[in-house]
Amino acid sequence: LEVQDVFDLLTTCDNSLDFKLDLQEFKQFFPKADHVKTTVANRKQHAVQLHEVAMNSFKQYCHDLEKWLLHLYSAMQTMSQQKSATATSMGGTVQLCSDVQNLINDVKRHVMKPPKLIVPHSAAEALGVRK
Repeated sequence: LEVQDVFDLLTTCDNSLDFKLDLQEFKQFFPKADHVKTTVANRKQHAVQLHEVAMNSFKQYCHDLEKWLLHLYSAMQTMSQQKSATATSMGGTVQLCSDVQNLINDVKRHVMKPPKLIVPHSAAEALGVRK
């Protein structure tokens, strides 16, 4: 750019002839230029949406974890009851032993599959935007 180019720009755009280019005059000459406030507002909105997606994922994980722990707690209570029944009968019945074995297998399967946090792979997927 030469000095003359800048001077020509200012004299063409400066409607108020104060040798200053205010925002309205700038926008008239460069209508496609992004405004900082608009850009910041768009970025903020995007961040809020991503935060909402993250919070929903975390809430779902907490819900799944609570169910998983409740199942283990219930199994622990049942084991405790069966332990008491076995202790009073000095060994218990075949059915009681079978029940304990089934319970242990159930707990083993359950412990091997803890809940997973499901996080979207990308911001576009998180916001439901298709490519």
